[in-house]
Amino acid sequence: MKIDKDIFYRLADMAKIEFSKNEEKQLIDDLNTAIEFIETMNEADTENTEPFSFISKAGNALREDIVTENSAINRLIANAPDFSDGFYVVPKTLD
Repeated sequence: MKIDKDIFYRLADMAKIEFSKNEEKQLIDDLNTAIEFIETMNEADTENTEPFSFISKAGNALREDIVTENSAINRLIANAPDFSDGFYVVPKTLD
């Protein structure tokens, strides 16, 4: 798969992002480089490769969840332009 200007413009439109001409060319090149890398990785023979879940031997540092009263939430809500029923209210972003 190759990212051309049409695909790039559709992706930018969906993401609601604008770019300069210089940024556009660089981003198209970077996206194509990433896709080429992924395609190369897909060609690797992994038939006899054993799966693993962690790269390092470090384990998870777990702690007990303790419920505490947090006054910071009230300060955060006070900064919100609109807050309703426990949610921030924001303008619609999707058509």
